[in-house]
Amino acid sequence: MIDGSLSLMYNNTFKGHNLNICLSSNMRQTQSTASETRYRGFPGGDLVSSNYAAEVYGKPSSSDNTTRLVGALLTSNYTYNNIYLADLTGRIDGSSEFGSDKRWSMFWSTGAGINIHNYDFMKSNELFSMLKFRVSYGLTGKTNFSLYSAKDMYQLQTDSWYPTGYGVFLYQMGNPNLKWERKYTLDYGVEIGLWHDKIYLKASAYDERTIDLITDYTIPSSTGFTSYKENMGKVKNTGVERNCGHDFTVTETGSSSSTAALQETKTRLLKSPRQCATIIKEWKNCSADITPKAAPIQNMLKHT
Repeated sequence: MIDGSLSLMYNNTFKGHNLNICLSSNMRQTQSTASETRYRGFPGGDLVSSNYAAEVYGKPSSSDNTTRLVGALLTSNYTYNNIYLADLTGRIDGSSEFGSDKRWSMFWSTGAGINIHNYDFMKSNELFSMLKFRVSYGLTGKTNFSLYSAKDMYQLQTDSWYPTGYGVFLYQMGNPNLKWERKYTLDYGVEIGLWHDKIYLKASAYDERTIDLITDYTIPSSTGFTSYKENMGKVKNTGVERNCGHDFTVTETGSSSSTAALQETKTRLLKSPRQCATIIKEWKNCSADITPKAAPIQNMLKHT
């Protein structure tokens, strides 16, 4: 694995204002290799070295997987007298795991909050030690599929030999338009501390909408394949979380504390997958010509 990052930071405090800005970039490459060779005909259970095998069973196999991710991030947050809070984040990412036409995507988030307990008129009260309201909204993304799912994949047919060498066949239908899953999240809540935080209450609610879900889409086998990766469907998740606790000093040498949490979540499918007829229309250029069968390696289509 190769992982590198570079960051630039700016901080400034003046007359109750506090501003922090960070600009960073990162680059990550992950590579994995694997090989397999099978042996048989060992003379005994203790003689397990390949030197003692009578023969190699089948042909050795190997695999090599490489993924790359490049991104840039800008974050900023601002506070005034520790009362008013605001933050803004923007990020752009590019991943080799997606289709050649959809590798880059922009993500962002913003939030605001207010600490009412830090107002001057609240500092003398004995009831509220904390009274905070907050809200945030943003867009995030993720990958949710195996390596090279967005690409056409070919496999060598090593059990046959042509005058020009091995043959290959197309065994996976790629999707150059495969793109990031995206999730829009709205989160808001309140935090309350009573009697110097002896009692703590927190309540929050969220609304998440995930679009462009990545999943296997089943297609007629007459195309030569049974499925391929596609962005389809929308899901909505809503929920409410509640937390409460107490922390009392019983004696000089002992204390009592407890916490409790309650969470409610609802999931709703907003958009179902497109009809198979639409998929066939998109792939109307596919025919029996792509049915997996061996061909001389010189005639292999370019790996995308």
